Amino acid sequence: RRSSYHPTFDSLRHYGSKGNPNSLRRVPPRETSLTPMPISSPLTTESAMKKTEDNNTLLFFVDVKTNKRQIKQAMKKLYDTDPGWGQGQHSEQT
Repeated sequence: RRSSYHPTFDSLRHYGSKGNPNSLRRVPPRETSLTPMPISSPLTTESAMKKTEDNNTLLFFVDVKTNKRQIKQAMKKLYDTDPGWGQGQHSEQT
C-alpha cells in the first residue's frame, strides 16, 4: 500500500464499516411459484375427444414457460391423478 504524507490523511476513513447502504448489493431471487396454474383448459376438439376415448389420453392447453415437473404437480393438484408420462407439445391457443 502506498503511504500518504498529506496532513489531511485519515487512515480510519478507509477501513471503517460500510454503514447502512441505501441499495441492495444483489438482486433478490425471483419467486418461482405456481400462482398462475400452468394448465389453463382441456382441449375439446374432435381429435382430442377421439384420443381420450381410444387411448385414455387427456390433452390440455399448457403455459409455455412450464416444464413437465410443474405440469405433473398441477395435474395432481387439480385432478387427484398421477400422470404416468407426458409428451409435451407447445402450441398457440386460439
